Amino acid sequence: MGVESGRVVNPVLFGSMSLDQGVSLLEQRRITYEVALDEDDQPVGAIGYRFDMHNGIFTGELIGADRALRGYLCELLLQAAAAARARLIEVVVWAYDADLQRRFYGRGLRPAAYVPAMVFHAT
Repeated sequence: MGVESGRVVNPVLFGSMSLDQGVSLLEQRRITYEVALDEDDQPVGAIGYRFDMHNGIFTGELIGADRALRGYLCELLLQAAAAARARLIEVVVWAYDADLQRRFYGRGLRPAAYVPAMVFHAT
């Protein structure tokens, strides 16, 4: 993941949540974001998630450039899913990030679909 001109490029995970939807809409949909800060209080990563209590579906996303940080954020995301007692955990992983795919796979998550239509360039 990188940042160019204020935009995130090569994101790690993709999801239907977005901070640009506005805080009130995120609260209405019960979407939570937790931000990781470095020693200078600068944001270096985040997790976002939503839990649909009716269906038991936990939808998560993760943003983090550092591989070690992504591992930590991945664990936080899965801990939040466990705390919510999710029946199904949904994350959309970047196809070119085998490391993150292995992290989720090693924690019991299995791929359900490959959707090549979700490939973006310079976005």
